[in-house]
Amino acid sequence: MKNLTLLLSALSIASLTADEELHVCGPECVPEAVNYAPQDPEKKTQTIVVKGLTTKQDSKTIARTLNSMTGVTVEHICLKSGVATVNYNPATVKKNTITKAITSKNYTVGGERYVFRFDGIHCNECVKRVKKLLSELDGVTPRYVSENSTKVIVDIHSSKTDTQQVIDTLESHHYEFIPQELTKK
Repeated sequence: MKNLTLLLSALSIASLTADEELHVCGPECVPEAVNYAPQDPEKKTQTIVVKGLTTKQDSKTIARTLNSMTGVTVEHICLKSGVATVNYNPATVKKNTITKAITSKNYTVGGERYVFRFDGIHCNECVKRVKKLLSELDGVTPRYVSENSTKVIVDIHSSKTDTQQVIDTLESHHYEFIPQELTKK
Protein backbone atom coordinates (compact mmCIF):
# COMPACT_ATOMS: atom_id res chain seq x y z
CA MET A 1 0.00 0.00 0.00
CA LYS A 2 1.22 3.49 -0.82
CA ASN A 3 3.07 5.16 2.05
CA LEU A 4 1.67 8.33 3.60
CA THR A 5 4.24 10.74 4.90
CA LEU A 6 2.73 12.53 7.86
CA LEU A 7 4.15 15.11 10.20
CA LEU A 8 4.33 13.65 13.70
CA SER A 9 5.94 16.60 15.40
CA ALA A 10 7.88 19.73 14.58
CA LEU A 11 11.09 17.73 14.97
CA SER A 12 10.40 14.30 13.47
CA ILE A 13 8.82 12.89 10.36
CA ALA A 14 7.75 9.28 10.00
CA SER A 15 6.09 7.14 7.35
CA LEU A 16 2.87 5.31 8.04
CA THR A 17 0.83 3.03 5.86
CA ALA A 18 -2.81 4.01 5.44
CA ASP A 19 -3.83 1.13 7.75
CA GLU A 20 -1.79 2.46 10.67
CA GLU A 21 -2.87 5.15 13.12
CA LEU A 22 -2.94 8.64 11.60
CA HIS A 23 -1.37 11.32 13.74
CA VAL A 24 -3.82 14.04 14.63
CA CYS A 25 -2.35 17.03 16.40
CA GLY A 26 -3.81 18.52 19.51
CA PRO A 27 -3.56 21.83 21.37
CA GLU A 28 0.25 21.67 21.31
CA CYS A 29 0.28 21.74 17.51
CA VAL A 30 2.12 24.76 16.13
CA PRO A 31 1.85 24.31 12.35
CA GLU A 32 3.30 27.74 11.57
CA ALA A 33 6.59 26.64 13.20
CA VAL A 34 7.02 23.82 10.72
CA ASN A 35 8.30 24.16 7.18
CA TYR A 36 5.94 22.24 4.92
CA ALA A 37 7.75 23.13 1.70
CA PRO A 38 8.08 19.99 -0.39
CA GLN A 39 11.57 18.56 -0.82
CA ASP A 40 10.89 17.98 -4.51
CA PRO A 41 11.19 21.30 -6.43
CA GLU A 42 8.60 20.00 -8.90
CA LYS A 43 5.95 20.00 -6.16
CA LYS A 44 3.90 22.78 -4.61
CA THR A 45 2.24 23.01 -1.22
CA GLN A 46 -1.45 23.72 -0.71
CA THR A 47 -2.83 24.34 2.77
CA ILE A 48 -6.54 23.61 2.63
CA VAL A 49 -9.16 24.51 5.22
CA VAL A 50 -11.46 21.47 5.41
CA LYS A 51 -14.78 21.99 7.17
CA GLY A 52 -16.34 18.95 8.81
CA LEU A 53 -13.16 17.36 10.18
CA THR A 54 -14.18 16.27 13.68
CA THR A 55 -12.74 12.78 14.22
CA LYS A 56 -9.59 10.81 13.47
CA GLN A 57 -11.68 8.81 10.99
CA ASP A 58 -12.42 12.05 9.09
CA SER A 59 -8.67 12.71 8.89
CA LYS A 60 -8.01 9.17 7.68
CA THR A 61 -10.69 9.54 5.01
CA ILE A 62 -9.10 12.75 3.69
CA ALA A 63 -5.57 11.30 3.87
CA ARG A 64 -6.52 8.09 2.03
CA THR A 65 -8.50 9.97 -0.60
CA LEU A 66 -5.74 12.48 -1.37
CA ASN A 67 -2.82 10.05 -1.08
CA SER A 68 -4.49 7.75 -3.60
CA MET A 69 -4.12 10.50 -6.21
CA THR A 70 -1.02 10.41 -8.41
CA GLY A 71 1.36 13.23 -7.50
CA VAL A 72 -0.33 14.08 -4.15
CA THR A 73 1.06 13.54 -0.64
CA VAL A 74 -0.64 14.62 2.58
CA GLU A 75 1.92 16.19 4.92
CA HIS A 76 -0.27 17.06 7.90
CA ILE A 77 -3.89 17.11 9.03
CA CYS A 78 -4.91 19.10 12.08
CA LEU A 79 -8.33 18.41 13.60
CA LYS A 80 -8.05 21.45 15.85
CA SER A 81 -7.67 23.93 13.00
CA GLY A 82 -9.33 21.87 10.26
CA VAL A 83 -6.29 22.29 8.01
CA ALA A 84 -4.80 19.73 5.63
CA THR A 85 -1.34 20.48 4.26
CA VAL A 86 -0.81 18.77 0.92
CA ASN A 87 2.14 18.57 -1.46
CA TYR A 88 1.25 18.04 -5.10
CA ASN A 89 2.86 17.94 -8.51
CA PRO A 90 1.09 20.48 -10.78
CA ALA A 91 2.30 18.55 -13.83
CA THR A 92 0.13 15.58 -12.83
CA VAL A 93 -2.73 17.07 -10.78
CA LYS A 94 -4.49 20.44 -10.64
CA LYS A 95 -5.36 22.23 -7.40
CA ASN A 96 -9.07 22.11 -8.16
CA THR A 97 -8.85 18.31 -8.56
CA ILE A 98 -7.66 18.11 -4.94
CA THR A 99 -10.58 20.28 -3.83
CA LYS A 100 -13.04 18.11 -5.80
CA ALA A 101 -11.65 14.97 -4.17
CA ILE A 102 -12.30 16.46 -0.72
CA THR A 103 -15.83 17.60 -1.56
CA SER A 104 -16.61 14.18 -3.10
CA LYS A 105 -16.29 12.77 0.44
CA ASN A 106 -18.93 15.25 1.73
CA TYR A 107 -16.52 17.72 3.34
CA THR A 108 -16.48 21.43 2.52
CA VAL A 109 -13.38 23.32 1.45
CA GLY A 110 -13.19 26.70 3.17
CA GLY A 111 -10.27 28.12 1.21
CA GLU A 112 -6.52 28.14 1.80
CA ARG A 113 -4.67 29.35 4.90
CA TYR A 114 -1.86 31.92 4.53
CA VAL A 115 0.62 33.51 6.91
CA PHE A 116 1.58 37.13 6.16
CA ARG A 117 3.92 39.51 7.98
CA PHE A 118 3.02 43.19 8.40
CA ASP A 119 4.88 45.94 10.24
CA GLY A 120 2.90 48.63 12.06
CA ILE A 121 0.62 46.42 14.16
CA HIS A 122 1.67 47.85 17.52
CA CYS A 123 -1.29 47.60 19.89
CA ASN A 124 -4.62 45.96 20.56
CA GLU A 125 -6.41 48.72 18.62
CA CYS A 126 -4.26 47.90 15.56
CA VAL A 127 -5.16 44.22 15.94
CA LYS A 128 -8.87 45.09 16.03
CA ARG A 129 -8.52 47.41 13.01
CA VAL A 130 -6.65 44.78 10.95
CA LYS A 131 -9.23 42.10 11.80
CA LYS A 132 -12.04 44.47 10.80
CA LEU A 133 -10.35 45.40 7.50
CA LEU A 134 -9.76 41.73 6.65
CA SER A 135 -13.31 40.75 7.61
CA GLU A 136 -14.65 43.30 5.13
CA LEU A 137 -12.87 41.56 2.23
CA ASP A 138 -15.11 39.07 0.44
CA GLY A 139 -13.63 35.58 0.78
CA VAL A 140 -11.20 36.44 3.60
CA THR A 141 -11.49 35.12 7.16
CA PRO A 142 -8.93 36.47 9.65
CA ARG A 143 -7.68 33.70 11.96
CA TYR A 144 -4.89 35.37 13.95
CA VAL A 145 -3.38 38.84 14.18
CA SER A 146 -0.44 39.52 16.51
CA GLU A 147 0.76 42.86 17.77
CA ASN A 148 4.01 41.24 18.94
CA SER A 149 5.15 39.06 16.04
CA THR A 150 3.87 40.95 12.94
CA LYS A 151 2.04 37.74 12.01
CA VAL A 152 -1.34 37.79 10.25
CA ILE A 153 -3.00 34.45 9.46
CA VAL A 154 -6.01 34.38 7.13
CA ASP A 155 -8.13 31.91 5.19
CA ILE A 156 -8.63 33.02 1.59
CA HIS A 157 -11.23 31.72 -0.83
CA SER A 158 -9.34 32.12 -4.11
CA SER A 159 -12.59 32.23 -6.10
CA LYS A 160 -13.49 35.49 -4.31
CA THR A 161 -10.18 37.27 -3.66
CA ASP A 162 -6.43 36.80 -3.69
CA THR A 163 -3.35 37.42 -1.57
CA GLN A 164 -2.57 40.69 -3.34
CA GLN A 165 -5.91 42.17 -2.28
CA VAL A 166 -5.06 41.37 1.37
CA ILE A 167 -1.68 43.09 0.98
CA ASP A 168 -3.13 46.12 -0.82
CA THR A 169 -5.91 46.56 1.75
CA LEU A 170 -3.58 46.59 4.75
CA GLU A 171 -0.91 48.71 3.02
CA SER A 172 -3.57 51.31 2.14
CA HIS A 173 -4.07 51.65 5.92
CA HIS A 174 -0.34 52.12 6.59
CA TYR A 175 0.54 48.56 7.60
CA GLU A 176 3.72 47.68 5.74
CA PHE A 177 3.89 44.24 4.12
CA ILE A 178 7.14 42.49 4.99
CA PRO A 179 8.12 40.68 1.78
CA GLN A 180 8.87 37.02 2.16
CA GLU A 181 7.72 33.92 0.46
CA LEU A 182 4.05 33.76 1.44
CA THR A 183 3.60 30.87 3.79
CA LYS A 184 0.64 28.63 3.32
CA LYS A 185 -0.14 27.34 6.72
